[in-house]
Amino acid sequence: MTQETMTVESERVAALEAKIDRLQDQLALLLERQHRQQELVEELGPISREMMGVMTQRLADLEQRGYFEFGSGVLGVLDKVVTSYNGEELEELGESVVGILDTVKSLTQPEILRMAHEASAALREADDEAPMGPYGVFKAASNDKDVRRGMAVMVSLLRHLGKGAKTMSNKDRLKAVGPKRPPRGPRSSSGAPAATSRPSAPVAAPAPAAPAAAGFEVDGVAFTGDGFLADPDAWTPEIAQSIATRLGVGQLGDEHWKVIEFSRGVFKESGASPNVRKISRGSGVGVRDLYALFPEKPGVMSAQVAGIPKPKGCI
Repeated sequence: MTQETMTVESERVAALEAKIDRLQDQLALLLERQHRQQELVEELGPISREMMGVMTQRLADLEQRGYFEFGSGVLGVLDKVVTSYNGEELEELGESVVGILDTVKSLTQPEILRMAHEASAALREADDEAPMGPYGVFKAASNDKDVRRGMAVMVSLLRHLGKGAKTMSNKDRLKAVGPKRPPRGPRSSSGAPAATSRPSAPVAAPAPAAPAAAGFEVDGVAFTGDGFLADPDAWTPEIAQSIATRLGVGQLGDEHWKVIEFSRGVFKESGASPNVRKISRGSGVGVRDLYALFPEKPGVMSAQVAGIPKPKGCI
């Protein structure tokens, strides 16, 4: 073996020994990591068991207190809501949430709750109260200012209940299919209503055959079966005020007209009536104010007063 061959072999052996040394170092590092992981597992074991025990006990307590049963009931209610209402009805409910929350907030004020508690206590003690005749009632009302104030509140409450009943009656009237009568007033040769000198009782243009068959007339103005103006072009401010009165909206003010003008403008541009959110954004009248201006269903009622079709998604 020559000197050169021996040198090459020596270099190969040295390189092999270097590789073995590196492998040994890596193996030692792996063993050290495995040892540390084993120590970590041994340390976390008792902690994990303790946590599982606490969680198990906590879940058992929740089950004993009825949380799981309550959650199952809530899911059942949610399932009934999902299966009983369509998307349009849920959208209308979402638009009514502000009014609902305002009502709940008003009813849960401390003064209202205290008054309800005192009223319930008086009802529980009603058997201890002596019967009182008309003279006794008159005497109590004459001598007790709280009784007089309570009677005033009852009269105001009855007034609001009567107004609400009238509103519902007018809405049912607009929704009902009334008897069909011939249009009032003269007509031009084109079939359109002739001009009249009484703007408070305008004559609506003839509605298409299908809507007219399902609609009705009020003071000579044609409406669809669900209470919307049959011909939006026949709308006038006088008609708007007449519809508002029948719906229980009352006298139209500046805020009403902002909503009406915006809604009619959107309808003329797009051919579709705006919903509550679009009206609020475009007219500058907040959603809460819309519910005050057009109670219960501002999207539907504002469209009826504005003489445009029902907004998409409203019921």
